[in-house]
Amino acid sequence: MINKALLPSLVLLSLLLVGTSLALQISPTSITIPSNKLSYYNITFYNNQNVTLNISLDTALAKIDYSYLFYNIGARPDVFSLAPGQSQRVLFSFGTKDIYFSFPIPLNFTYIENGVQRSFVINAPIPPQSASNSIYIYSLVANKSLYPYQPLFMTVNIINSIGQSGVVVPFNYSLSYNGNRIYSTQTRFVLSDLGLNQFNLSLNLDNKTPSGTYTLFVSTSYNTNISQLSQNVTVLPYHFAVISNSSTFNAFGGTSSLSIKNDGNYPLPLNSTVLSVSSFNSIFISSETASIGSVVGTSSGLMSSLVALAPGQQLTISYTVSYFPIYAAIVVIIAAILIALYFNRKIVVSKEVIERRASGGFIDVKLAVRIKNISKRTLSELVITDGAPQTALKVSMMGPKEGKVERTAHGMRFVWKELELSAGDELILMYEIKSKIGIVGSVNLSPAECTFKYGNKSYSKKSNSLILNIR
Repeated sequence: MINKALLPSLVLLSLLLVGTSLALQISPTSITIPSNKLSYYNITFYNNQNVTLNISLDTALAKIDYSYLFYNIGARPDVFSLAPGQSQRVLFSFGTKDIYFSFPIPLNFTYIENGVQRSFVINAPIPPQSASNSIYIYSLVANKSLYPYQPLFMTVNIINSIGQSGVVVPFNYSLSYNGNRIYSTQTRFVLSDLGLNQFNLSLNLDNKTPSGTYTLFVSTSYNTNISQLSQNVTVLPYHFAVISNSSTFNAFGGTSSLSIKNDGNYPLPLNSTVLSVSSFNSIFISSETASIGSVVGTSSGLMSSLVALAPGQQLTISYTVSYFPIYAAIVVIIAAILIALYFNRKIVVSKEVIERRASGGFIDVKLAVRIKNISKRTLSELVITDGAPQTALKVSMMGPKEGKVERTAHGMRFVWKELELSAGDELILMYEIKSKIGIVGSVNLSPAECTFKYGNKSYSKKSNSLILNIR
């Protein structure tokens, strides 16, 4: 029997001896050798250096614990060369007596590499022959933790101990949470090697897979023998905000909205998500809405009353503004001005043609200027002036109200003065102009002007202008 005190030493020795070769990569480094049987295994040598390696194997120099329990250890080929990056598969044979080791026995093999003696180690548990004539999962290595948007990678090592290669076996792997299976997939593996066969797989999770500790199960079967392993995998929490803004405004108003969706698997805090509102628009907001929860106003805009968004949840905040109050205010102001002007009118000055005659290239026009006090007070110091066109040949006053004609740089003008005009009274001033014109033409008569005092303030008011067309 084996001294159990030697077990730690054997394991330490195997760890020290693995990878002693600097030039070669050798795999697999672990195989299963059935008890009381002659077994064959393919071991691959790979040259990871940039020089050619000449290799010579001598299994007679193998250093094996309990070597008296082994027989027929051999390697074919035992001499070969490897160019840089090249590999070589060597068929090893191992025979054992009727023994059983549940722990790996280090098999230390010596070889010559370009004249330098080196060694490598293969670890081999030796199960009873009854248990070795089977196919079983030797190891499972997968991500300890990952985010759900990352693939779950796993490496599965399957031992082929039935003495033949090319065996096809089913392989199942699944992911469970709290006893509930959420993912399950089946495939098939071809065991192309005797002993260790390695397979790499991946599993894509849904981005919204909840965080927590899941159990990864793998299993295979051959004949009636079922082999399975499991490992815990932690799905990490994360939140991912997908944000979009839209705004539509015109001269009469518009809308603005903010949408945010949590594409993660963990609640998304909303404490910094604000729909900005300008100080101008904040005055004219007509409505505020939120697809879930309610809207809360802040100094910088609008936000949701929700503290966080659950995974997959979407929130839309929007507001509508109307600029109609601006136009309504403008209309009211204009109306107020017009009303004020209307009710604060003091005087009306109008100019009209009483009579006109045209013949032989001359025109005679009789005109009247009407001034009416429409205020409720007496107007004083009225001065009415009206200009004659520069083509005028003759001007004269008419009517009972006397005035005078003055000559200016721009032609002649009429001037009337009135000390006062009582409320509601009207003053009519008349004059005549004789002017020379062409056969077809027109005479432009500029507006008359009246200056007056209303109380202690002076005002001025003009009449309409006239255009006399001659045809």
